[in-house]
Amino acid sequence: MLNMATILETNARLYPDKPAIIQGNHVYTFRELNNLANRVAQGLQKAGVCSGDKVALSCLTNAYFVMSYYGIMKTGGVVVSLNPLLKHEEIARNLADAEACLYMCHDGAGQLPMLTEGYAAFHRTSSCRHFCLIADAGELPAFSEEVFFFQDWLEVNDGCFETVQNAADAPCNIIFTSGTTGRAKGAELTHANYAVTCLSYSDVMGYTSDDIILVAAPLFSVLGQTMLMGAGFYAGATLVLQPRFDPERVLDAMERYNVTVFSGVPTMFYALLHHPGLHKHNLVKIRKHWRTGIVGGAPVPPDLVDEVESVFGVRLQKGYGLSETTAVVATTRRGRPYARESVGVPMWGAEIRIVDESMNDKAPGEAGEIIVRGPMIMRGYYGRPEANVEAFRGGWFHTGDVGMLDADGNLHILDRIKDMIIRAGFNVYPCQVEAVLMRHPDIELAAVVGVPDEKLGEEIHACVVLREGASLTAAEVLAWGRENLAAFAYPRQVSFLPRLPMGPTNKILKSELRKLTTTAATPA
Repeated sequence: MLNMATILETNARLYPDKPAIIQGNHVYTFRELNNLANRVAQGLQKAGVCSGDKVALSCLTNAYFVMSYYGIMKTGGVVVSLNPLLKHEEIARNLADAEACLYMCHDGAGQLPMLTEGYAAFHRTSSCRHFCLIADAGELPAFSEEVFFFQDWLEVNDGCFETVQNAADAPCNIIFTSGTTGRAKGAELTHANYAVTCLSYSDVMGYTSDDIILVAAPLFSVLGQTMLMGAGFYAGATLVLQPRFDPERVLDAMERYNVTVFSGVPTMFYALLHHPGLHKHNLVKIRKHWRTGIVGGAPVPPDLVDEVESVFGVRLQKGYGLSETTAVVATTRRGRPYARESVGVPMWGAEIRIVDESMNDKAPGEAGEIIVRGPMIMRGYYGRPEANVEAFRGGWFHTGDVGMLDADGNLHILDRIKDMIIRAGFNVYPCQVEAVLMRHPDIELAAVVGVPDEKLGEEIHACVVLREGASLTAAEVLAWGRENLAAFAYPRQVSFLPRLPMGPTNKILKSELRKLTTTAATPA
C-alpha cells in the first residue's frame, strides 16, 4: 500500500518546525503544512469525495496548491492537474475527459477573469458536481448555487485525518498533455510512478534537508510536482514558491533566501542571463549558494550550460522526460562528466531504445524514435484507448521524439518527430539549427519551423529575437547559418520578432510560430 501524501506526515514528524514553504512573507513549517492539508482532506471528505474520485485542481504556484494537492491525495482521491490559464472551453473538456466530481479553482490572486473562466467551465460539465473556490478574503462575485469555500475548510476543520492508503499502482494524478498534436490527453500517473521518480531524482541530485529549492516552474506540471516539490520534500528540503517566472523576482529570491537549487526550461535561463538588471544583484552571494539545478523540457544548446556556469558558477544538469514518463527518464549525473551534447544516461529502472518504424534497434550514433519502459511510465491516457494502442506498442512507450544513443550509452535528443523538417528529402532537426543561430552574439533566442514549399516539400524558416541594442539584418542571419550549417540545413527565410510565443511552462509554442510565418518572412 502506498500514498505519496504520507511524505508530509513523515516530514512533520522528522522536521516539525522546519520551514516547508516560503511564499513572500509567509512561512509554513512541515507540521503546519501537514495539518492544513489534513483540513483540506476533511473538507473534501465532507463534500463526498471518496478513494478513487477525481478532483480537478486549477491553481497558481503557491501554498494553496500544495495543501490542495496533498489534501486530495490524503482522501485517496486522484488529482486532476489543470493549467490555471486555460479558457473555459478547454477546462470543460478536461473536466469531462477526466470525469472530475469536484473542481477546486483558484481566483488567480484576485484576477477574477481566471475565476470566471473556471466557474463557466464547471457549469458546462454535468459530471462535475461540486465547485470549491480557493481565494483569500476579499470581494468575490455572486454565485448562483452552493459553493465550497477553501478558507472555510481551513478554519472549521481541526486537521485530524487518517490518510487513505492505496495500492501502489492506483492512480494519484492525471496530467493533461499540451495538446500540440490535437486534443489534450490525460496521462494517468500512479503513486508508484511518483515514488520512483521523486526518490531516484532526489538521490541523483543529492538533495538534503539543508537545500532551499526555488520553484518558479508551474506546479501543475509534472516537472514541478516531481523534480522540485516531490523530490525536494522527500529530502526534507524547503521550497520557495513564486506564482510565475519573472527573472527579477527569481534573482531577488536567490539572493534573499540563499537558494541552492533552481531548475527550469532553457528560455528561463536565457531570461536570467540577459536580464537588464542582472548585475545589480549580488552575484557573488548567488554563486556561493546555488549548487545545482536541471535544465530540460526542450532541447538544450551546450553553449547555454557553459554560459550559466560562467555567470553563476553552477554546472546545470540536463534531463529528458515527458508527462507520460512522470518527468525524467534520463539525466546527467551531478559531479560526473557527461557527453556535452547529451542529456545523460537512463534513470534507475528506465530502459531506453532507439528504433526505426519497425521497432528494429538503430546502431549507436544513428537517429530513430526514442522508446522507453520502466516503473515511471504512466498507466495510460485516461479514457483514450485508441491513443494507448498507438503509444504502447510491443510493451514500450513510444515518445514521438527523435534521438540517438552514443557508444557510451548517453542519450542525445534531436527533436520531436512532428517538428522535424523534411527539406528536399533531407531530415533537418530544428534544435540543431537553433543552437547554431544562438551562438551568434547578437541573437538572444531563435526558433526554427518548417513552412510548405511546392518544390522542396518544406522550407526552413528561422524566427529570431535579437539581444537588446543589437542590429542585425536578415541577410546577416542567413549568412551565419550558411557558414555554420550543412547546405541542406541552413534557413532560407527569417522573421524578426520582439519575443517568441511561450506556453505556461515557458516552452516555445511552435504551433503559433507556424501561423506567424505565413505573413512576415524575409527570403534569402
